[in-house]
Amino acid sequence: MFPKVLVTTLAVCIAIFVRGSSATVGYDISVWTMDAWRAGTDATVFVILYGHKGTSSSMIMDSAIDDFERGSVGSYALDTGVDYGVITKIRIGHDNAGARAGWKFEMAQVTDRQSGTVTTFTCDCWVDSSPYYVETLAFQVHGVWSDWSFDDCSVTCGGGTQSGTRACDNPPPSGTGAACTGDSFTDQSCNTNECPINGGWNEWSEFGSCSSTCGGGTKTRSRSCD
Repeated sequence: MFPKVLVTTLAVCIAIFVRGSSATVGYDISVWTMDAWRAGTDATVFVILYGHKGTSSSMIMDSAIDDFERGSVGSYALDTGVDYGVITKIRIGHDNAGARAGWKFEMAQVTDRQSGTVTTFTCDCWVDSSPYYVETLAFQVHGVWSDWSFDDCSVTCGGGTQSGTRACDNPPPSGTGAACTGDSFTDQSCNTNECPINGGWNEWSEFGSCSSTCGGGTKTRSRSCD
């Protein structure tokens, strides 16, 4: 079963992105229009990306009149300049402009350039009534563990333990994606270096013989720091 399609409010901020850009940080998207009667649109189509690290602005995907024709697949470079993480949801729609504004959106695939992860979004739905966009969740995103976060060590030396936690949110699983395997809690050894030892005096030895037999002299004794 495909993910449920959600409807919410339209964002105001808009940036324009066209074919052929090659910025390092960003995403690449391919958009399928259904091969059905009057499925294509002459309206300007936009997309908003929702990733596990943040949400993009509204991005126009090339406003050429023949971009989203019946049965077509269009590919676009979204040079966001920001890493939003793996994309788990998209909002896609149009400005309802032109004589043939109604559009039957089939699916989209978004490639995260940073990780190489490809996510698929399916709809097979008409986008022809207000607010002229749909939101769809990724069909499958597998969960990935975040890095471990460890507490302070229980001792400063001599060997102790510290507890660590991690979350399955980098990204979290979505759609039919698998949850992370393994533990979210762990303990590990820490500060195994030997502790410093303070020196201590042992007992004084007996005094030795006096340095003279008369007229005053000295005699000594010793102790060691061990």
